[in-house]
Amino acid sequence: MTQPIHLSKDNPIPRIEFGDLPPNLDKREKADEETRRDLNKPYEQLLSDAHEEIFNPNRHVEYNIAHSNRRIASIFARAAMEMGASAGQVISLQKDIKSLTSEMHTLHHKVLGYTKCLVILTGVLIALTLWLIFLTYDLFVVAKSEISKPIPIQRVSDTQQNQSSNTSQNGK
Repeated sequence: MTQPIHLSKDNPIPRIEFGDLPPNLDKREKADEETRRDLNKPYEQLLSDAHEEIFNPNRHVEYNIAHSNRRIASIFARAAMEMGASAGQVISLQKDIKSLTSEMHTLHHKVLGYTKCLVILTGVLIALTLWLIFLTYDLFVVAKSEISKPIPIQRVSDTQQNQSSNTSQNGK
């Protein structure tokens, strides 16, 4: 047979002690004070209080169950309040995500516009490059054909030489 384990001895439940209720409170004020105290207790203490209420040997079972249910109701109320706060944070985050999604959509359209412009400019640059290649090739072919043509050599006769020198002298 295994030894019983006493967990709360090594790891006690944190407790907030409020003391007794003031004696001059009416029924509503007592309920409000108990509610405020329960809402300030950690979950572990509320659960421990529910167990404490159920095991009270000085009351009838029905009273113990009623008091235990009161503590469990406090646990549910705390959980609901925290879930409400969490839901508010989730809604806020969803609004932020919607805003960021809208900004991303706008940015996406801008990037698409810039991409179209870059594609067009790239096409223009390719066309200009091809035109320059054509011009360079054409100039090369023309230059090569001019170099490869034989230069006609004419012999100048004495009479032609005299005529050309006379025309040049007459022009002076």
